Amino acid sequence: MGNITGCKMHDIVHDFVQYLTKDECFSMVVKGGNERMELPGDEVRHLSLMFAPQGPFPVSFLNCKSLRTLTCFESKLTCIGEQLISQLKSLRSLNLSNNSIIEVPKEIGGLIHLRYLNLSENYELKELPDSLCDLYNLQTLRLDRCSGLVKLPDEEVMRKLTKLKHLYVDGCRRLKSKGIRTLTGLQELDEFHINGYKGADKEGTSKLEDLKDLHQLEGSLSISHFQSVEDASEAVAACLGEKRLSGLVLNFRCFRCDGGDKREGGRGHIDMEILNGLQPHRDLESLSIWNCEASILLPNWILSLHKLKRLDLGYFGNCELLSGPLGKLPSLESLKFYKMNKVKKVGVELWLGVDDDGSSSLFPKLKTLEFFFMDRWEEWEGDFQNNNIIIMPCLSKLEILGCPKLGTLPDFLRNTPLQTVDISISPILRDILLDKTKVVGGIYFLLSSIPISSISRHSARIAYCFLFAFSLIASWILREVAPPQLEKIPWINHFHQIPDREWFETEAVLRVSLGDFLFFTILSVVMIGVKSQKDPRDSIHHGGWMMKVTCCFLLVLFSLFFMPNGVISFNETIAKFGSGFFLLLQVVLLLDFVHGWNNKWVSYDEQFWYVAVFVVSLIFVFIFLKVALHPTRTLIKRSPY
Repeated sequence: MGNITGCKMHDIVHDFVQYLTKDECFSMVVKGGNERMELPGDEVRHLSLMFAPQGPFPVSFLNCKSLRTLTCFESKLTCIGEQLISQLKSLRSLNLSNNSIIEVPKEIGGLIHLRYLNLSENYELKELPDSLCDLYNLQTLRLDRCSGLVKLPDEEVMRKLTKLKHLYVDGCRRLKSKGIRTLTGLQELDEFHINGYKGADKEGTSKLEDLKDLHQLEGSLSISHFQSVEDASEAVAACLGEKRLSGLVLNFRCFRCDGGDKREGGRGHIDMEILNGLQPHRDLESLSIWNCEASILLPNWILSLHKLKRLDLGYFGNCELLSGPLGKLPSLESLKFYKMNKVKKVGVELWLGVDDDGSSSLFPKLKTLEFFFMDRWEEWEGDFQNNNIIIMPCLSKLEILGCPKLGTLPDFLRNTPLQTVDISISPILRDILLDKTKVVGGIYFLLSSIPISSISRHSARIAYCFLFAFSLIASWILREVAPPQLEKIPWINHFHQIPDREWFETEAVLRVSLGDFLFFTILSVVMIGVKSQKDPRDSIHHGGWMMKVTCCFLLVLFSLFFMPNGVISFNETIAKFGSGFFLLLQVVLLLDFVHGWNNKWVSYDEQFWYVAVFVVSLIFVFIFLKVALHPTRTLIKRSPY
């Protein structure tokens, strides 16, 4: 939905900022060994510790008791020492993510000024001490992907975290999180995992109704594992409609602590009731529903979501008909179906709902429509008796992936402003698209006016490469065989003294290059002003290869045998400057490619890739020195006549 998930700072900007803040910000790279390192002075406020080996903290903070921020990157620290905590009483932010922390000491409660604590991706961490709740200023607690975590502090002591606004527990599937219901000030909770299932220990487990008092929740919330939910009353008790969520994910899949993930059968009716009871706030913008056993696709409150922009539906094991008034959602921009394995036909029921044909505009803002891995889907109908109905007037992208039995497309697609169509792992539909003699539904329209990205784009690039390679081979062959024929043509060989063979060899190459130049120049002129792939002229670029190859051949043939010498000489002069500019451009592109290649390999941060960069660099240096120190120059002498 446009959220920023990461950013990268340029090296120059980083170095400049680091220079400006050198007295307050300090980065320390641990060299290894058991030697303890000390900070330069008490002026440091923000410390980044990098590559710390497995074990305790290798740094003494005696000289830096005013430290505000401590962050560890690419480290393997195993514990937080009591001495460390006693030296960092002024700490506001502590980031120990992606380490090997096994236990959080009870002394952690002494960091009373702490606002931000990140313990993410410490896979061996199993529980948090009750003293953590003494951090009454804590606002953000990150426990993402702590897969071994099974216990939060006791419910009663968690009430003390009155200022906690953000709690992240994504990936903590074993976590018994009943205490979350006491955090009434929470504004963001990324995942709520219902622990209970038959045969499990019920103590400390969470229930849907635990969300009831979290009235300030915002942002996106994912709720998973509905196996222990018995009826709709539990879902209604969650009061999701009172929470101004922007995104909601409902995953009915059962994640077992013992590694199993299968659900009990016969829960289709219960799942539908639960789904109807989980009605969110009307301002919801993104909704995903996964692994629901209901035979009906949509809940009864779907039309109340007037601001819904994205809808993802997948793994509906009992749904045989894609039915529901999705076309009436006024703000829907993206619609995705995934793994609807029992669906064989998509018809008008998907747009209007069953027995409903009164709408005049369907999917008024839909831009992206995607179907993924629907194994039994055979037919897609979209014909309406009412010709005044406007369908998907803003649709720009259609993607069909892994639908092997689908062989038709609806006619209404001809009236949509499609820009991109991606069709993959759908052999029947691809064969029809590749065979222009077969016209089924709206497929002929797609073939004539929409670029099929998985067909046209890649094949066009390959074809142009082959065309260029053909020109090079033709130049090489004609350089050897064409001189005798050129010597016999009077408007080429009109000199009083016949030039040597080398002149005719060069002339043949220049004439072939002129033919190529004329072909691509004409093609470029034809494509001037083409800004959209819907432009009819775009089909010239992506198709018509027999015509283009024939034109290229005729232009080369004309230049080779019928072009006057004066034109060839003028082209040779212009080509000298053009080739210089072309080589300069290629050098810039090559340097950019090598720079990106080097950054990618180095980012892997493994010894193998460093060695690979070094070896490849040596190879390129050897080639450069070989060419620079032992150049083989072929001087082409042209006749002065």
